[in-house]
Amino acid sequence: MRMHLWVCAVVIAALFCSLAQAGLVTYWSFDSDFAADAGGAAFDLTSFNGATAGDAGGAFGNAATFERDNEEYAFTTGNVLTQGPGQDHSYSAWYLLDVADITGSSRYFVLETTAGDAPSGDAAWSASYGLRDLSGVDSGQVYSRTDSGDAPNVDFDANGNQVWHSIIVTYDADGGANAGEGRHDAYLDGTLVGTFDNVDPLEAVEGLVIGGHRAGTGRNFNGQVDAVSFYNHVLSSGEIGLLQSNPVVPEPSTLALLGFLSGLGVLGGRRRRGVFR
Repeated sequence: MRMHLWVCAVVIAALFCSLAQAGLVTYWSFDSDFAADAGGAAFDLTSFNGATAGDAGGAFGNAATFERDNEEYAFTTGNVLTQGPGQDHSYSAWYLLDVADITGSSRYFVLETTAGDAPSGDAAWSASYGLRDLSGVDSGQVYSRTDSGDAPNVDFDANGNQVWHSIIVTYDADGGANAGEGRHDAYLDGTLVGTFDNVDPLEAVEGLVIGGHRAGTGRNFNGQVDAVSFYNHVLSSGEIGLLQSNPVVPEPSTLALLGFLSGLGVLGGRRRRGVFR
């Protein structure tokens, strides 16, 4: 009887988990390949110039690896900001820059939105995060672009290279101090490190480049990227906290169910780091 209840509980948990993450637009674990783990095949990434996934240890499981000298990157035509311009969104990524010290002004891009059909040099960076040297300090840079052509950004100390970091960026479309304007917040390793306020509505974007900037080649990343996810809402402080130990934010119903099952003891003593998926 106990075994029967345990099996039923596991089945129910799997069902709930399959329905989880309604606010999650897409997510890539890079555990074995560049296929999207959430959001459907439309978000599958294509590797360019030899970028690999699944053959290096990541923040969770395996990761994607990019070699800057080879201009390696991955690209999807999927619209990561599916809600359209000027609407709430958030994105999260883990990365390890395998460079002891950044020299020169050229950025190392973790990700940047781009044109939908192919990487392009057009102005489509409503989501953009990279690292560069700023006056001798290796710095993280969050950029955006508004429909008026402005390109607001926030800079902050990158907190060291050759170790894993978490970057989370949220955009609240009506969160600015001025009516009708938005606000970006940037979190490094779970701590708020920068804000730019009173942002005009953002430009519409379509595709996404990971490991490079919007033109694909040039200014590519060097190292590993893991657990990239996009959401259609502003992540709460609790969700940002969860992302410091989970690759994606579990749906509240999933968290409640897992807590219930854990309380019953049906999960036994076995736990593992990361999201239940």
